[in-house]
Amino acid sequence: MSDYLIIGGIILFVVFVFLCYRKKSFVKELAEGGMGDEKSMTMRRLSEDETPNGKRVIMATQMSKAEVENAIEGFTKLNTEDGSSVVKPLVRQVDGDTFLMSFPNSTDYALFCYWVNYFVYSNKDKKYNSNVTGWYEVAAEAKGLWEPFAKQKLMFYVPESDTEYDNVYFTTETNVCYKQKFSGKASLIQQNTVYRAYVDMP
Repeated sequence: MSDYLIIGGIILFVVFVFLCYRKKSFVKELAEGGMGDEKSMTMRRLSEDETPNGKRVIMATQMSKAEVENAIEGFTKLNTEDGSSVVKPLVRQVDGDTFLMSFPNSTDYALFCYWVNYFVYSNKDKKYNSNVTGWYEVAAEAKGLWEPFAKQKLMFYVPESDTEYDNVYFTTETNVCYKQKFSGKASLIQQNTVYRAYVDMP
């Protein structure tokens, strides 16, 4: 009888330790912006749920034509070296130092995030945080993780306070801010601070 009690006690202890570990992992994932294994908001899951169809625009202000062209060429070259190719945006000069870059409506979320980030950090001697703003229109028929953002234009940027270099932020039309990380699980994390209030696409 005592052997059964000992074995039963060991089993209960193992189950208790396992449940504590699972709870700790779940809490950690929530803190990182996830919602459990099946609903985790990562770039991979967002890409899987995506319906790429909408306007994609990046505006560069107080940048010269050469700086804009260098950013586009640099990003294109980087992707070519990685074995992939990207379609260059259509560039329109609005005035002396303001340029609008229009991308194909089919440009996916991940690629657009990388474009915005690259524009900001395209010059090793100068950061363009306050000069670069992007807009990504979410399809009206968006499903899955994208459904809450359906029919919205998300405004992309990298705040001046950023020191990580491998992320972008976006603000929704209702002024809710998210940080899209590129490292680790590439989680999308809602922020308590709105780093830049939403303004509409030009």
